[in-house]
Amino acid sequence: FYRTHRLGLEAIAAVPLEVLLLVPAMSSYCHFFRMNKLLRLPKIFRCTRCVERALADHKVGLNQSAARAFKLNFVMAVVCHWVACLWHAYADFSVRAGAADNWREADEADETLAIDHEHLGGSGYLRAIYWAIVGMSTVGYGDIVPTYLYETTFSALIILFGGLVLPAVVCGLATYLGNLNVAVKIHRNKLARVRSYMRNARMDPVLVQRVLRFYDYLWYRQGGVDEEAVMEELPGPIRQRVAMHVNGAVIDSVPFFALCDDTAKQLIVSILKPKTFLPSDVIARQGEIGTELFLIERGRVLVSSQDG
Repeated sequence: FYRTHRLGLEAIAAVPLEVLLLVPAMSSYCHFFRMNKLLRLPKIFRCTRCVERALADHKVGLNQSAARAFKLNFVMAVVCHWVACLWHAYADFSVRAGAADNWREADEADETLAIDHEHLGGSGYLRAIYWAIVGMSTVGYGDIVPTYLYETTFSALIILFGGLVLPAVVCGLATYLGNLNVAVKIHRNKLARVRSYMRNARMDPVLVQRVLRFYDYLWYRQGGVDEEAVMEELPGPIRQRVAMHVNGAVIDSVPFFALCDDTAKQLIVSILKPKTFLPSDVIARQGEIGTELFLIERGRVLVSSQDG
């Protein structure tokens, strides 16, 4: 039913009513012959999903706060465009209603601006979008003013609408910026607890700096994400697929595992655990009994022996 309903709206919107402009008596109603295109307005919000899919295809992920802020700003841009188009059309409505003047003619008559609304550069639309932004964010600067009852009524509604919407926009952006700092706050709280523990344990200052360097290095490399904790929360089949995606290339690069089948490789990656070593850390010493196998995912390792 939904598809049939949308198909009917698309069919109505596709009707070329502009052909009626060929009739001389209809030329003064050119704005109304495209009103059927308004039936396609709901499709504009699909653009946000298209952008999200495009970013996902390029391996660019948006967290929930960033996606919400993007949608909010996109909606505001669309609303500004609609308001500007209506404000631009209201000038023609005022003339047809019998007004002696409209806001566009008053704007052109201002000698301090030297603006021509008929210019092909789109100065009329730019002035309209400027009025829409100013009208919805403030009460206006007085350079573009309504000159007729219809324009005054529309201006009052837009100013009222902007006064209600602007706080919501500011609140949304504040929430987004606040959520951006959540990971930083968690990292700083963790460092504070670690410092308190080491201070109570009276550790050597060199060791303290090394521990703090380890946490800073983790933050720099992983951005505060605990990979092992994330993997433990996933169910078994999904965890195995994620581990294969993350470490499959590392397994394939080891000649020892080249002849293993996919089942063996999946078993190997499922038991791997991430470990991070700082520069100049010693992973293993000569003569120690090895109980672990290390696969280098990122970085370089220097191998040396006692005899050089």
